[in-house]
Amino acid sequence: MAAERPAKSGAVVRRTLGVMIIRGFDTVLSFAVAVLLAGRFGASAQLDAFFAARRATMGPTELLKQVITQIAMPNFTRAVDSGGEVRLANLPTNAKVTFGALIVVPMLLMFAPGPVLRVLMPGFAEERLAIASQTLTIMLPLIPIAVLSGLMLTILQARGVFMVGEATRMIQRLVLVLVLLTIPALTVVAISWVVLGAALASLALLFFVYWRWGRNARATSVATPEGEGRKQAEPPRKLPKGRVAAAMLMLLYFQASVMIDFAFVSTLATGSLSALEYGTRIVSLAPGLVMVSIGTVLYPNIVRL
Repeated sequence: MAAERPAKSGAVVRRTLGVMIIRGFDTVLSFAVAVLLAGRFGASAQLDAFFAARRATMGPTELLKQVITQIAMPNFTRAVDSGGEVRLANLPTNAKVTFGALIVVPMLLMFAPGPVLRVLMPGFAEERLAIASQTLTIMLPLIPIAVLSGLMLTILQARGVFMVGEATRMIQRLVLVLVLLTIPALTVVAISWVVLGAALASLALLFFVYWRWGRNARATSVATPEGEGRKQAEPPRKLPKGRVAAAMLMLLYFQASVMIDFAFVSTLATGSLSALEYGTRIVSLAPGLVMVSIGTVLYPNIVRL
């Protein structure tokens, strides 16, 4: 069976533009969420607590998905090109252990949010600490959800399906915007539940797409010769030594560099953390809209070279 070839330049451009358009809508919705939250809570302890919990959970999710893609894409593209069924078994053991830890550890931290916040936000006390503990407990499952989403998105991207992941993230924002517009009396704790519910709904949608188009060998664009049955995926390819560790160190470095800023700001006056959150969003606009869109579409082709 012939291996799947990298997409032609025209297809790459179309896919990149499509991803950028969806990310543009997502960016607009993200700012709409920020404006609605600021209009409702102002520079308050509630909003500081919500942004602290969201930065500790939702903050690293996009980078986490990118790290998962870097680790898993070579083995998933190999399985796709061989015409086999793409499963987690295609991953080497060290990658599976790492992803398993990223699912289990945040769930365990749900039972001790206070000590986590005292490390991440040393300036929080009383009201901000109490509210942040509640919201962090609710939103910690967003990290395991991001791991599962990242694995399914990597499989879909290996098969040339790019729009679904961007659309699911946009749906999460849209749900939050609609809730903020229609239900005026929500607290930040209730909003945290809305964020978690929207993430679970997006995960369910992504799983449906994965089950329908990502899992089966028939979904790939490589044609199976007549009379030849479905092939089993090739054995997992051993990753270069230290690749998983290097990817996780990169994730920890970028997340720590952001959280250190938030830790210092948590010691300042109420509302300072919210201001930093808004500034961080503006600064990350160009990388999130342009560079990540290009990398999302090009990476599966780069792996195949």
